[in-house]
Amino acid sequence: MLKNAINIAKGADEEKVPVSLKIPKSLKDEFEVLCKNEGVSMNSMFCALAQLAVTENKGGADKNDVLEIDRKIEQLQEEVNDYEMILSKGGKYVKDEYGNEIDLENKLDQIRIRLANLQKRMTK
Repeated sequence: MLKNAINIAKGADEEKVPVSLKIPKSLKDEFEVLCKNEGVSMNSMFCALAQLAVTENKGGADKNDVLEIDRKIEQLQEEVNDYEMILSKGGKYVKDEYGNEIDLENKLDQIRIRLANLQKRMTK
């Protein structure tokens, strides 16, 4: 969320209206340092965080979320292709990074469910 907020804050150019906001001094100080390190104003960052909250509340995804979901879909599709190739050659199991055997049919079912869920998110 922070990366998305920073990207939104850097591109903020819409007209602003005044809002009164009170936060603890320690939070303000840390937030000021964060914004300075990222090269954005505190005002732009507050606006960006508010925009992300509103977008999330509406159930929508911002451009960065869509790109991330698309990247994940591509990655999962590559896994499906790899596992299907192993199955076509008669393999039934693969080992994970810990050396545990994984049933390919079961793994493919899990990946397909994740793909379907991600694709649903893309259509919101």
